[in-house]
Amino acid sequence: MVRADRCCVGPCDNDKRCPKRLVVMEHVEELKWHRFPTKDENRKRKWASLVAKGRCEFVPTDNSRICSNHFPDGKPTNKNPNPILYLTLDDYRHPKKLNLRESPSKKRKVSSCSPQPSCSTMDEQEECSENPIPAIDNVNIAIAMQFAQITRESDVRFFTGFESTKSFQEIFNFLVPRARLMKYWEGVKRSSGVEREEPNQQRIDTIILSNVYAEGSVLPINKPGPQRKTTLEQEFLLTVMRLRLGLLIKDLAFRFQISTTRVSQIWITWVKLLSKELRHLIIWPSKGQIYATLPDAFKRFYPKVRVIIDCSEVFLETPSSLEVGAYLWSDYKHHYTFKFLIAITPNGAVSWISPCYGGRTSDVFIVRNSGFLDLLEPYDTVMADRGFKIKSDLTMKRCYLAIPPSAAKGNQMISDDVAVTSKVANVRIFVEKAIARVKWFRILSTELTMLELPLVDDILIICCALVNLFPPLQAEKIDIDT
Repeated sequence: MVRADRCCVGPCDNDKRCPKRLVVMEHVEELKWHRFPTKDENRKRKWASLVAKGRCEFVPTDNSRICSNHFPDGKPTNKNPNPILYLTLDDYRHPKKLNLRESPSKKRKVSSCSPQPSCSTMDEQEECSENPIPAIDNVNIAIAMQFAQITRESDVRFFTGFESTKSFQEIFNFLVPRARLMKYWEGVKRSSGVEREEPNQQRIDTIILSNVYAEGSVLPINKPGPQRKTTLEQEFLLTVMRLRLGLLIKDLAFRFQISTTRVSQIWITWVKLLSKELRHLIIWPSKGQIYATLPDAFKRFYPKVRVIIDCSEVFLETPSSLEVGAYLWSDYKHHYTFKFLIAITPNGAVSWISPCYGGRTSDVFIVRNSGFLDLLEPYDTVMADRGFKIKSDLTMKRCYLAIPPSAAKGNQMISDDVAVTSKVANVRIFVEKAIARVKWFRILSTELTMLELPLVDDILIICCALVNLFPPLQAEKIDIDT
């Protein structure tokens, strides 16, 4: 419930609960909080429209208050009944001149730090003395981040991971109908009304998306409860910024002027929604589509390659449970990780992604148990690293394995094996570039917390889906390390 202790004007930070931080403008004798008119509906709508200049989608409630700083006379009067001062950030930068009707003995002196226009004549001096500019020292101006503040296309790519503003807007417009229906995550107990238990991926999906994908769902006209402080576009921007830059929850709370609890709710809810909606961008193409887009490097040496596979790992923080730690420990990385199998087409598009496994899981185990083998058709060629000992598994599917040859222990490679290794390495570099693209989203390059473990599959799906919006690898001209 919104309290009546704070001024509802966007840039104003006056709050009764923080008396030491109150800002009183020069034209105000006593700072008070004024209720919206209840009997005059036209006047109430006028006040709401004025406040909306600095606070989008504002709807007044019974607890909405406006402080005296925004009224020319310090309070609503017959001459100046409406709040017209300091409604936007520009009003603070360029304050309006006020005509204060006070006796000479009660006229306030303008602060020495307030800018005053030069007066060359006596008439101008009298006008300046009657129209002082209020001082605005020590005004705390906090504006929540919005997508409109990102003006350059290079900044759009850096902050959001989208190639352009058009891509960002198209994906957002596609998500809006579903986003209006979703139920925000508030924890297992509050969201579902059940006893406290550890959150898991299936339960989070059920709670958040049950209303979104229910049959016969319609867009609600008016949601109950207080007005949300963030718009859907801001919530979408917050989510993709964390995916792209790996920002901390507290950092995002500061940027968007909301609490850390609210950031966590938005993050979990939107990750689930994005995973559900964007997973359709990860497509397993047909043989005809693969051969039609086969790069020249493959046409020469490996014209029948259907897919290139590899495994990668992402760091996790140290778990408190020894049993969980034993499952997540990676001897290869010497760290706690989760591992996933990624499959790409020869032109670099992500065509399949496996569920995540603990760091101790072997590459061969993931290939055999993730469902990847069920996608293959007879006579497909799979390219992989020499660590994938899956030739017998592919033979059962009547498929072929293209891997670099291994040298016998203690012996050097023969010249033919060296040539084959060079050929495989020249084309297999595409999967390394594709993984680098996925980890360009820095959420996968940082150490994830154990609380985010139920979200790792969804985070991975979102990053791979957004990577598929990039140009093909052979046509890429942008350095992915920037």
